[in-house]
Amino acid sequence: MDNEDPEHTIYAERPWTMKSKAVVCLEDSIDVSSNLSYFLEIFLVLDVIEDLSTNSIQRIIEYAEHDS
Repeated sequence: MDNEDPEHTIYAERPWTMKSKAVVCLEDSIDVSSNLSYFLEIFLVLDVIEDLSTNSIQRIIEYAEHDS
């Protein structure tokens, strides 16, 4: 995550799991016909990692589902 641009956005296949296909890109560059849906911006993932003192993918998924 540290190498990604904080302004980029993650899009992932639903249901979100640790095995979901995901891409990181600029928000405007996602193919709207793809089966990927908005997940979180990189800066939000970095905030969750810092705030929760965890890089647990499951905790990040829970944040995306319930708190974003």
